[in-house]
Amino acid sequence: MKHSSIHPENLPEALIWYYIIFTYLLYLLGAQYVAASLLGTYLTFCVLKQWWEETDKTPPEEKIVFSPLNWVWIGAILTIEFSSIIGHFDNSLGLGQLFESTVFWWYPGWGIFILFTLAGQLKIRPEIIYRAACILCFQSLIITPIFRVAALVNIPELTYVSPFKIFGGGTLVSTIHLCYLIDVDEVRLVLFTPWSPALGLVGNMYLWLALAEPNLKWRFLGIMGAVAMIFASASRMAMVTLPCVPIFIWCLTHCFNPWFQICAGFFTPLFVMILPWVRQVITSLKERFHNARPGSSIVRKALREMAKQQWERDAFLWGHGVLSPKGPPVTGGVPVGTHHTWLGLLYIHGIFAFSALAIGFFLSFLDLGIKAFTHKTSRIGLAILTVLFLFSLGDNIDILAYLYWPGLIVMGQGFKEKWT
Repeated sequence: MKHSSIHPENLPEALIWYYIIFTYLLYLLGAQYVAASLLGTYLTFCVLKQWWEETDKTPPEEKIVFSPLNWVWIGAILTIEFSSIIGHFDNSLGLGQLFESTVFWWYPGWGIFILFTLAGQLKIRPEIIYRAACILCFQSLIITPIFRVAALVNIPELTYVSPFKIFGGGTLVSTIHLCYLIDVDEVRLVLFTPWSPALGLVGNMYLWLALAEPNLKWRFLGIMGAVAMIFASASRMAMVTLPCVPIFIWCLTHCFNPWFQICAGFFTPLFVMILPWVRQVITSLKERFHNARPGSSIVRKALREMAKQQWERDAFLWGHGVLSPKGPPVTGGVPVGTHHTWLGLLYIHGIFAFSALAIGFFLSFLDLGIKAFTHKTSRIGLAILTVLFLFSLGDNIDILAYLYWPGLIVMGQGFKEKWT
Protein backbone atom coordinates (compact mmCIF):
# COMPACT_ATOMS: atom_id res chain seq x y z
CA MET A 1 0.00 0.00 0.00
CA LYS A 2 1.64 3.19 -1.22
CA HIS A 3 1.30 6.73 0.05
CA SER A 4 0.16 5.73 3.56
CA SER A 5 0.95 9.23 4.82
CA ILE A 6 0.12 12.42 2.98
CA HIS A 7 0.25 16.01 4.18
CA PRO A 8 -0.41 19.47 2.70
CA GLU A 9 2.63 21.14 1.17
CA ASN A 10 1.31 24.68 0.65
CA LEU A 11 -1.40 26.98 1.98
CA PRO A 12 -4.10 26.15 -0.63
CA GLU A 13 -3.60 22.43 0.03
CA ALA A 14 -3.74 23.02 3.79
CA LEU A 15 -6.97 25.01 3.56
CA ILE A 16 -8.59 22.33 1.40
CA TRP A 17 -7.32 19.51 3.61
CA TYR A 18 -8.47 20.94 6.93
CA TYR A 19 -11.77 22.20 5.51
CA ILE A 20 -12.72 18.70 4.30
CA ILE A 21 -11.63 16.75 7.37
CA PHE A 22 -13.34 19.26 9.69
CA THR A 23 -16.54 19.40 7.64
CA TYR A 24 -18.66 18.13 10.52
CA LEU A 25 -17.40 20.90 12.79
CA LEU A 26 -18.24 23.51 10.14
CA TYR A 27 -21.68 21.94 9.81
CA LEU A 28 -22.33 22.14 13.55
CA LEU A 29 -21.38 25.81 13.42
CA GLY A 30 -23.58 26.32 10.37
CA ALA A 31 -20.62 27.94 8.63
CA GLN A 32 -20.27 25.78 5.50
CA TYR A 33 -22.22 28.07 3.16
CA VAL A 34 -20.08 31.07 4.10
CA ALA A 35 -16.78 29.21 4.53
CA ALA A 36 -16.98 27.62 1.07
CA SER A 37 -17.54 31.02 -0.54
CA LEU A 38 -14.56 32.47 1.31
CA LEU A 39 -12.36 29.50 0.38
CA GLY A 40 -13.35 29.65 -3.29
CA THR A 41 -12.71 33.40 -3.35
CA TYR A 42 -9.28 33.04 -1.75
CA LEU A 43 -8.19 30.18 -4.05
CA THR A 44 -9.24 32.18 -7.11
CA PHE A 45 -7.36 35.18 -5.75
CA CYS A 46 -4.27 32.95 -5.55
CA VAL A 47 -4.79 31.91 -9.17
CA LEU A 48 -5.12 35.51 -10.38
CA LYS A 49 -2.19 36.68 -8.26
CA GLN A 50 0.07 33.97 -9.62
CA TRP A 51 -1.08 34.71 -13.17
CA TRP A 52 -0.48 38.47 -12.72
CA GLU A 53 3.01 37.97 -11.30
CA GLU A 54 4.21 35.69 -14.09
CA THR A 55 7.16 36.85 -16.17
CA ASP A 56 9.09 35.56 -19.15
CA LYS A 57 11.37 33.79 -16.70
CA THR A 58 8.55 31.80 -15.13
CA PRO A 59 8.98 28.08 -15.96
CA PRO A 60 6.27 26.83 -18.35
CA GLU A 61 5.09 24.19 -15.88
CA GLU A 62 4.42 26.88 -13.25
CA LYS A 63 2.48 29.22 -15.51
CA ILE A 64 -1.28 29.68 -15.23
CA VAL A 65 -2.81 28.78 -18.58
CA PHE A 66 -6.59 29.05 -18.56
CA SER A 67 -8.15 26.30 -20.63
CA PRO A 68 -10.89 27.00 -23.20
CA LEU A 69 -13.38 25.34 -20.85
CA ASN A 70 -12.47 27.79 -18.09
CA TRP A 71 -13.54 30.60 -20.40
CA VAL A 72 -16.66 28.71 -21.46
CA TRP A 73 -17.75 28.33 -17.85
CA ILE A 74 -16.88 31.92 -16.99
CA GLY A 75 -19.08 33.02 -19.90
CA ALA A 76 -21.89 30.66 -18.85
CA ILE A 77 -21.95 31.78 -15.21
CA LEU A 78 -21.74 35.47 -16.14
CA THR A 79 -24.61 34.94 -18.59
CA ILE A 80 -26.70 33.59 -15.72
CA GLU A 81 -25.94 36.71 -13.68
CA PHE A 82 -26.63 39.01 -16.64
CA SER A 83 -29.98 37.27 -17.17
CA SER A 84 -30.70 37.74 -13.47
CA ILE A 85 -30.04 41.48 -13.72
CA ILE A 86 -32.33 41.88 -16.73
CA GLY A 87 -34.96 39.69 -15.08
CA HIS A 88 -34.94 41.85 -11.97
CA PHE A 89 -35.47 45.01 -14.01
CA ASP A 90 -38.12 43.38 -16.21
CA ASN A 91 -40.09 42.31 -13.14
CA SER A 92 -39.51 45.59 -11.21
CA LEU A 93 -37.85 43.81 -8.29
CA GLY A 94 -35.62 46.72 -7.32
CA LEU A 95 -31.92 47.17 -6.62
CA GLY A 96 -32.20 45.81 -3.08
CA GLN A 97 -33.55 42.49 -4.31
CA LEU A 98 -30.91 42.40 -7.06
CA PHE A 99 -28.16 42.90 -4.47
CA GLU A 100 -29.58 40.11 -2.31
CA SER A 101 -29.96 37.74 -5.27
CA THR A 102 -26.41 38.38 -6.44
CA VAL A 103 -24.52 38.41 -3.13
CA PHE A 104 -26.53 35.85 -1.16
CA TRP A 105 -27.62 33.46 -3.92
CA TRP A 106 -25.74 33.76 -7.23
CA TYR A 107 -22.24 34.21 -5.79
CA PRO A 108 -22.37 31.36 -3.19
CA GLY A 109 -24.00 29.15 -5.86
CA TRP A 110 -23.08 29.54 -9.51
CA GLY A 111 -20.33 31.98 -8.55
CA ILE A 112 -18.28 29.54 -6.49
CA PHE A 113 -19.03 26.83 -9.05
CA ILE A 114 -16.69 28.61 -11.44
CA LEU A 115 -14.29 29.75 -8.70
CA PHE A 116 -13.47 26.21 -7.63
CA THR A 117 -12.98 25.01 -11.20
CA LEU A 118 -10.51 27.90 -11.64
CA ALA A 119 -8.77 26.76 -8.44
CA GLY A 120 -7.82 23.62 -10.35
CA GLN A 121 -5.10 25.77 -11.95
CA LEU A 122 -3.18 25.91 -8.67
CA LYS A 123 -0.51 23.42 -7.61
CA ILE A 124 -2.93 21.31 -5.63
CA ARG A 125 -2.24 17.58 -5.65
CA PRO A 126 -5.45 15.66 -6.33
CA GLU A 127 -4.17 13.05 -3.83
CA ILE A 128 -4.72 15.62 -1.07
CA ILE A 129 -8.38 15.86 -2.03
CA TYR A 130 -8.73 12.09 -2.42
CA ARG A 131 -7.27 11.34 1.02
CA ALA A 132 -9.22 14.09 2.79
CA ALA A 133 -12.39 12.82 1.10
CA CYS A 134 -11.68 9.30 2.38
CA ILE A 135 -11.20 10.63 5.91
CA LEU A 136 -14.55 12.44 5.74
CA CYS A 137 -16.21 9.29 4.37
CA PHE A 138 -14.69 7.26 7.22
CA GLN A 139 -16.11 9.76 9.72
CA SER A 140 -19.51 9.36 8.07
CA LEU A 141 -19.18 5.57 8.20
CA ILE A 142 -18.80 5.82 11.99
CA ILE A 143 -21.53 8.41 12.49
CA THR A 144 -24.18 6.82 10.25
CA PRO A 145 -24.95 3.76 12.45
CA ILE A 146 -24.91 5.94 15.57
CA PHE A 147 -27.59 8.17 14.08
CA ARG A 148 -29.55 5.13 12.94
CA VAL A 149 -29.57 3.79 16.50
CA ALA A 150 -30.66 7.24 17.72
CA ALA A 151 -33.67 7.00 15.42
CA LEU A 152 -34.48 3.45 16.59
CA VAL A 153 -34.52 4.43 20.27
CA ASN A 154 -36.52 7.59 19.46
CA ILE A 155 -34.01 10.16 20.58
CA PRO A 156 -35.78 13.46 19.81
CA GLU A 157 -34.85 15.27 16.61
CA LEU A 158 -32.55 18.19 17.43
CA THR A 159 -32.54 21.15 15.07
CA TYR A 160 -31.39 24.74 15.28
CA VAL A 161 -30.85 27.60 12.85
CA SER A 162 -27.32 28.87 12.33
CA PRO A 163 -26.62 32.58 12.94
CA PHE A 164 -24.81 32.52 9.59
CA LYS A 165 -28.26 32.58 7.99
CA ILE A 166 -27.86 36.35 7.63
CA PHE A 167 -25.26 35.66 4.92
CA GLY A 168 -27.76 33.88 2.68
CA GLY A 169 -28.75 30.36 1.75
CA GLY A 170 -32.24 30.43 3.21
CA THR A 171 -33.69 28.58 6.17
CA LEU A 172 -33.18 25.07 4.78
CA VAL A 173 -29.44 25.58 4.21
CA SER A 174 -29.04 27.27 7.61
CA THR A 175 -30.94 24.66 9.64
CA ILE A 176 -28.72 22.14 11.42
CA HIS A 177 -30.20 18.66 11.94
CA LEU A 178 -28.57 16.55 14.61
CA CYS A 179 -28.99 12.77 14.41
CA TYR A 180 -31.67 12.35 11.77
CA LEU A 181 -34.60 13.80 9.84
CA ILE A 182 -38.13 12.38 9.64
CA ASP A 183 -39.60 12.79 6.15
CA VAL A 184 -43.21 11.56 5.87
CA ASP A 185 -42.74 8.91 8.58
CA GLU A 186 -39.45 7.81 7.01
CA VAL A 187 -36.14 8.22 8.82
CA ARG A 188 -33.54 9.79 6.52
CA LEU A 189 -30.09 11.04 7.45
CA VAL A 190 -28.65 14.34 6.29
CA LEU A 191 -25.31 14.20 8.16
CA PHE A 192 -23.54 17.43 7.07
CA THR A 193 -25.99 18.45 4.32
CA PRO A 194 -29.23 20.47 4.41
CA TRP A 195 -31.55 17.76 3.06
CA SER A 196 -31.37 14.04 2.24
CA PRO A 197 -31.05 14.15 -1.59
CA ALA A 198 -28.10 16.52 -1.09
CA LEU A 199 -26.42 13.80 0.98
CA GLY A 200 -27.06 11.39 -1.88
CA LEU A 201 -25.37 13.77 -4.32
CA VAL A 202 -22.36 14.29 -2.05
CA GLY A 203 -22.11 10.55 -1.38
CA ASN A 204 -21.94 9.79 -5.10
CA MET A 205 -19.34 12.49 -5.66
CA TYR A 206 -17.17 11.37 -2.74
CA LEU A 207 -17.41 7.81 -4.01
CA TRP A 208 -15.41 8.78 -7.10
CA LEU A 209 -12.88 10.74 -5.07
CA ALA A 210 -12.42 7.69 -2.85
CA LEU A 211 -12.04 5.40 -5.87
CA ALA A 212 -9.06 7.49 -6.97
CA GLU A 213 -7.26 7.12 -3.61
CA PRO A 214 -3.95 5.20 -4.11
CA ASN A 215 -3.86 3.68 -0.62
CA LEU A 216 -5.91 0.46 -0.50
CA LYS A 217 -6.97 0.83 3.15
CA TRP A 218 -8.18 4.40 2.79
CA ARG A 219 -9.79 3.62 -0.56
CA PHE A 220 -11.83 0.82 1.03
CA LEU A 221 -12.91 2.96 4.00
CA GLY A 222 -13.73 5.86 1.69
CA ILE A 223 -15.87 3.72 -0.60
CA MET A 224 -17.70 2.17 2.34
CA GLY A 225 -18.38 5.58 3.86
CA ALA A 226 -19.59 7.04 0.56
CA VAL A 227 -21.95 4.11 -0.03
CA ALA A 228 -23.21 4.46 3.55
CA MET A 229 -24.03 8.11 2.85
CA ILE A 230 -25.90 7.17 -0.33
CA PHE A 231 -28.07 4.56 1.38
CA ALA A 232 -28.58 6.70 4.49
CA SER A 233 -29.99 9.46 2.31
CA ALA A 234 -32.74 7.15 0.98
CA SER A 235 -32.63 9.29 -2.16
CA ARG A 236 -34.04 7.61 -5.25
CA MET A 237 -31.79 9.60 -7.56
CA ALA A 238 -28.75 8.63 -5.46
CA MET A 239 -29.69 4.95 -5.77
CA VAL A 240 -30.01 5.26 -9.55
CA THR A 241 -26.77 7.24 -9.88
CA LEU A 242 -24.73 4.75 -7.84
CA PRO A 243 -24.67 2.01 -10.53
CA CYS A 244 -25.36 4.13 -13.63
CA VAL A 245 -22.32 6.41 -13.51
CA PRO A 246 -19.72 3.60 -13.13
CA ILE A 247 -21.36 1.68 -15.99
CA PHE A 248 -21.34 4.78 -18.18
CA ILE A 249 -17.70 5.64 -17.43
CA TRP A 250 -16.55 2.05 -17.92
CA CYS A 251 -18.37 1.65 -21.24
CA LEU A 252 -17.09 5.00 -22.49
CA THR A 253 -13.46 4.35 -21.65
CA HIS A 254 -13.50 0.83 -23.12
CA CYS A 255 -15.64 1.38 -26.20
CA PHE A 256 -12.65 1.37 -28.60
CA ASN A 257 -11.16 -1.87 -27.28
CA PRO A 258 -11.49 -4.63 -29.89
CA TRP A 259 -12.89 -7.15 -27.42
CA PHE A 260 -15.51 -4.63 -26.27
CA GLN A 261 -16.61 -4.03 -29.87
CA ILE A 262 -16.73 -7.78 -30.55
CA CYS A 263 -18.91 -8.35 -27.49
CA ALA A 264 -21.11 -5.40 -28.43
CA GLY A 265 -21.53 -6.80 -31.93
CA PHE A 266 -22.41 -10.21 -30.53
CA PHE A 267 -24.95 -8.97 -28.00
CA THR A 268 -26.60 -6.30 -30.17
CA PRO A 269 -28.84 -8.78 -32.10
CA LEU A 270 -29.73 -10.44 -28.79
CA PHE A 271 -30.60 -7.04 -27.31
CA VAL A 272 -32.85 -6.29 -30.29
CA MET A 273 -34.66 -9.57 -29.74
CA ILE A 274 -35.33 -8.86 -26.07
CA LEU A 275 -36.06 -5.15 -26.57
CA PRO A 276 -39.81 -5.48 -25.77
CA TRP A 277 -38.92 -7.18 -22.48
CA VAL A 278 -36.33 -4.47 -21.73
CA ARG A 279 -38.98 -1.80 -22.30
CA GLN A 280 -41.30 -3.54 -19.86
CA VAL A 281 -38.54 -3.74 -17.27
CA ILE A 282 -37.71 -0.03 -17.70
CA THR A 283 -41.39 0.90 -17.41
CA SER A 284 -41.71 -1.24 -14.29
CA LEU A 285 -38.61 0.31 -12.73
CA LYS A 286 -39.89 3.79 -13.56
CA GLU A 287 -43.20 3.03 -11.84
CA ARG A 288 -41.41 1.64 -8.81
CA PHE A 289 -39.20 4.74 -8.75
CA HIS A 290 -42.23 7.02 -8.60
CA ASN A 291 -44.22 4.79 -6.25
CA ALA A 292 -41.34 4.58 -3.79
CA ARG A 293 -42.30 8.07 -2.66
CA PRO A 294 -45.57 8.95 -4.45
CA GLY A 295 -46.19 12.22 -2.61
CA SER A 296 -42.78 13.54 -3.62
CA SER A 297 -43.30 12.39 -7.22
CA ILE A 298 -46.62 14.26 -7.46
CA VAL A 299 -45.10 17.46 -6.06
CA ARG A 300 -42.09 17.26 -8.37
CA LYS A 301 -44.29 16.68 -11.43
CA ALA A 302 -46.45 19.68 -10.50
CA LEU A 303 -43.37 21.84 -9.98
CA ARG A 304 -41.95 20.85 -13.38
CA GLU A 305 -45.17 21.56 -15.24
CA MET A 306 -45.80 24.88 -13.49
CA ALA A 307 -42.22 26.08 -13.98
CA LYS A 308 -42.37 25.27 -17.70
CA GLN A 309 -45.79 26.86 -18.21
CA GLN A 310 -45.03 30.05 -16.27
CA TRP A 311 -41.66 30.45 -18.00
CA GLU A 312 -43.18 30.12 -21.47
CA ARG A 313 -46.11 32.38 -20.64
CA ASP A 314 -44.56 35.13 -18.54
CA ALA A 315 -40.77 35.34 -18.87
CA PHE A 316 -39.38 33.46 -21.85
CA LEU A 317 -36.17 35.47 -22.43
CA TRP A 318 -34.98 36.63 -19.01
CA GLY A 319 -37.04 34.70 -16.47
CA HIS A 320 -38.79 35.89 -13.34
CA GLY A 321 -35.61 37.01 -11.58
CA VAL A 322 -36.37 35.21 -8.32
CA LEU A 323 -38.29 32.26 -6.96
CA SER A 324 -41.85 32.81 -5.86
CA PRO A 325 -41.94 33.30 -2.06
CA LYS A 326 -44.22 30.30 -1.63
CA GLY A 327 -45.66 27.72 -3.96
CA PRO A 328 -49.36 26.90 -4.45
CA PRO A 329 -51.20 24.31 -2.30
CA VAL A 330 -50.72 21.60 -4.94
CA THR A 331 -46.96 21.74 -4.31
CA GLY A 332 -47.35 21.90 -0.55
CA GLY A 333 -45.98 25.44 -0.52
CA VAL A 334 -42.74 24.43 -2.27
CA PRO A 335 -41.71 27.37 -4.53
CA VAL A 336 -41.99 26.94 -8.29
CA GLY A 337 -38.53 26.76 -9.87
CA THR A 338 -37.04 24.38 -7.31
CA HIS A 339 -36.25 20.66 -7.49
CA HIS A 340 -34.95 20.90 -11.07
CA THR A 341 -31.87 22.83 -12.14
CA TRP A 342 -32.80 23.22 -15.79
CA LEU A 343 -36.44 24.19 -15.35
CA GLY A 344 -35.37 26.36 -12.42
CA LEU A 345 -32.97 28.19 -14.73
CA LEU A 346 -35.72 28.73 -17.29
CA TYR A 347 -38.16 29.96 -14.64
CA ILE A 348 -35.73 32.27 -12.82
CA HIS A 349 -33.24 33.31 -15.54
CA GLY A 350 -34.79 32.48 -18.91
CA ILE A 351 -33.67 30.82 -22.12
CA PHE A 352 -30.26 32.51 -22.43
CA ALA A 353 -29.06 31.27 -19.02
CA PHE A 354 -30.41 27.80 -19.79
CA SER A 355 -28.55 27.72 -23.11
CA ALA A 356 -25.31 28.95 -21.53
CA LEU A 357 -25.34 26.21 -18.89
CA ALA A 358 -26.25 23.57 -21.50
CA ILE A 359 -23.26 24.63 -23.63
CA GLY A 360 -20.98 24.44 -20.59
CA PHE A 361 -22.14 20.92 -19.74
CA PHE A 362 -22.01 19.70 -23.35
CA LEU A 363 -18.49 20.98 -24.05
CA SER A 364 -17.27 19.69 -20.68
CA PHE A 365 -18.65 16.24 -21.41
CA LEU A 366 -16.94 16.32 -24.81
CA ASP A 367 -13.58 17.51 -23.47
CA LEU A 368 -13.40 15.30 -20.38
CA GLY A 369 -14.84 12.35 -22.29
CA ILE A 370 -11.96 12.45 -24.79
CA LYS A 371 -9.33 12.92 -22.08
CA ALA A 372 -10.86 10.17 -19.90
CA PHE A 373 -9.24 7.52 -22.11
CA THR A 374 -5.73 8.56 -21.08
CA HIS A 375 -5.99 10.79 -17.98
CA LYS A 376 -7.14 9.59 -14.56
CA THR A 377 -8.02 13.07 -13.29
CA SER A 378 -10.18 13.77 -16.34
CA ARG A 379 -11.94 10.45 -15.84
CA ILE A 380 -12.77 11.36 -12.25
CA GLY A 381 -13.83 14.84 -13.41
CA LEU A 382 -16.12 13.30 -16.03
CA ALA A 383 -17.72 11.06 -13.41
CA ILE A 384 -18.34 14.04 -11.13
CA LEU A 385 -19.82 16.03 -14.02
CA THR A 386 -22.12 13.10 -14.79
CA VAL A 387 -23.24 12.90 -11.16
CA LEU A 388 -24.02 16.62 -11.20
CA PHE A 389 -25.97 16.30 -14.45
CA LEU A 390 -28.13 13.45 -13.14
CA PHE A 391 -28.89 15.30 -9.92
CA SER A 392 -29.64 18.48 -11.87
CA LEU A 393 -32.75 16.64 -13.11
CA GLY A 394 -34.14 16.46 -9.58
CA ASP A 395 -32.52 19.22 -7.53
CA ASN A 396 -31.03 22.71 -7.79
CA ILE A 397 -27.33 21.89 -7.92
CA ASP A 398 -26.25 25.54 -7.81
CA ILE A 399 -27.24 26.05 -4.19
CA LEU A 400 -25.34 22.87 -3.23
CA ALA A 401 -22.00 23.91 -4.76
CA TYR A 402 -20.76 24.71 -1.23
CA LEU A 403 -20.98 20.95 -0.52
CA TYR A 404 -19.48 19.37 -3.63
CA TRP A 405 -16.71 21.92 -4.31
CA PRO A 406 -13.87 19.35 -3.87
CA GLY A 407 -15.19 17.64 -7.00
CA LEU A 408 -15.17 20.97 -8.85
CA ILE A 409 -11.44 21.39 -8.15
CA VAL A 410 -10.72 17.94 -9.57
CA MET A 411 -12.93 18.74 -12.55
CA GLY A 412 -10.97 21.97 -13.06
CA GLN A 413 -7.72 19.99 -12.96
CA GLY A 414 -9.18 17.80 -15.69
CA PHE A 415 -9.90 20.89 -17.79
CA LYS A 416 -6.20 21.85 -17.91
CA GLU A 417 -4.98 18.40 -18.98
CA LYS A 418 -3.90 18.08 -22.61
CA TRP A 419 -5.46 15.92 -25.28
CA THR A 420 -3.25 12.99 -26.30
